[in-house]
Amino acid sequence: MRRRGKLRVGVIVGLIIVLLAGSSASAHSGKQSYVYVSINESTFTGRVEYPAADLEAVLGITIGQDPEAALPAVIEAAAEIEAYTDDHLAIGDGTTEWPIEFSEPRVLATGFGPYILVDYTVTQEFDDVPRTFSVTFDGIFHSNPERDALLIVEHDFGSATFFNEGEHLVGFSEGLTTQDIDLDDASWFASVAAVARLGMRSIQFGLDHVLSLVLLCVLAVYPGNQPTAVARSTGAILRRLRLVGAFELGALVTGAVLVVSGAEISLGLGHLAGAIGVVLLGIGVLSLVVPMGGLRTAITDRPGPIVAAVGLLQGIAMAAAFSAFLLDRSHRVSSVIGFAIGMIIAAAIVVVLTLPSLLLLRRTEVMQLAVLLGAIASIGLGAAWLAEELAGADWPIEKISNPALLWPKSLLAVAAATAAAVALFLREGGPAAALGTHSHGDHSHGDHSHDHGDHSHDDHSHDHGDHSHDDHSHDHGHDHLDHDHSHGEHSHDHGGTH
Repeated sequence: MRRRGKLRVGVIVGLIIVLLAGSSASAHSGKQSYVYVSINESTFTGRVEYPAADLEAVLGITIGQDPEAALPAVIEAAAEIEAYTDDHLAIGDGTTEWPIEFSEPRVLATGFGPYILVDYTVTQEFDDVPRTFSVTFDGIFHSNPERDALLIVEHDFGSATFFNEGEHLVGFSEGLTTQDIDLDDASWFASVAAVARLGMRSIQFGLDHVLSLVLLCVLAVYPGNQPTAVARSTGAILRRLRLVGAFELGALVTGAVLVVSGAEISLGLGHLAGAIGVVLLGIGVLSLVVPMGGLRTAITDRPGPIVAAVGLLQGIAMAAAFSAFLLDRSHRVSSVIGFAIGMIIAAAIVVVLTLPSLLLLRRTEVMQLAVLLGAIASIGLGAAWLAEELAGADWPIEKISNPALLWPKSLLAVAAATAAAVALFLREGGPAAALGTHSHGDHSHGDHSHDHGDHSHDDHSHDHGDHSHDDHSHDHGHDHLDHDHSHGEHSHDHGGTH
């Protein structure tokens, strides 16, 4: 068979976006080989994965258990590994074997030692990629009967299968080396719904996107330099929440254009764009509490440009995630629709979970401090991501942030923040304070009582001024028709019977 492309050997430290509930770990046992199949609109692709230790035994080479140290041996034995795969893998229609073109071997680090990956493409020309085919494979277990192999359909829009790393379709073992495959056909809606779930997961596990949404909610809720914490009306907040919609729309449009146009956006570039967006929004939120010249005015009065810029950056990150989920391989338009639906649903959930604590905090004295600390933390995290990508390093940032902030533990963070906001809100007066009801402060009526009997005070206000009720007594045996007590700026119409 013909080799395709230049020899490139990569070490995959972790499968892209390890978020499918441990699927990558469950797919690699260290004792099985795997044949992956992807059915695309016009191509039939896949890969074969071997445990490095088993491949060492059958080929008589030394690879080792350290993924990075295995690179030289894999490079040296690349032609031999590809030839071995060609000898032990066959795909066809049951009567005719289709030609296969192999690509460069790669190394995948797993919890059970490194795996050697060999990508392939079926070069047979099809009017329509077949949904029934035959696969023959006897790699490794032809020499070691204690081993076996699994066939996994990784990507197939027609059967609503996407980014599948753990659910195998059939198995191979000694005496069972050929399997006939007949893929199921799902409805278009089922396939789009499956893609939508991936769109939700891209936000669910995309901390940069989640932070951007939270920061936008802060921009919508924070009362800024208003005279009181409740000065900004609910209607104004709802209007400001349109910033979230504009952000998501910008991200979706940018991402869709990049995907449909066939632009190749690497995951690294996506991370870079997302990090820059978080830093920009963090600075915008910080300007609400820290003097920054005209930036605060721009953020409060004309937030559109910065939101548009961050939406564009998040669109680049979206396109990278779309490709990471292998969704750019087929039915791009339909997949973009599903992915966008999932992102919208997930974004709405983030906003709904975030708003309660912010709406309570905005009525407390700690709101400004919370905004300050949150903005600084967001800028710091975004800057760390940015520096990591630019340096090409692998810093333990996620080991610090992810355990507390990624799903499902993020729910605990939300619950803790909401509980703290409720406690602070109630401590500072609760609903009564929020509605502007004030106590009389230090105006004490002493130990004398007011016995108004049946006397009605139809329209009086109380002006305690500097009068202390301890210094004078009241004779309540007559009608009190007009007491004018003024509490500073607050006029109280009791309108009732004392």
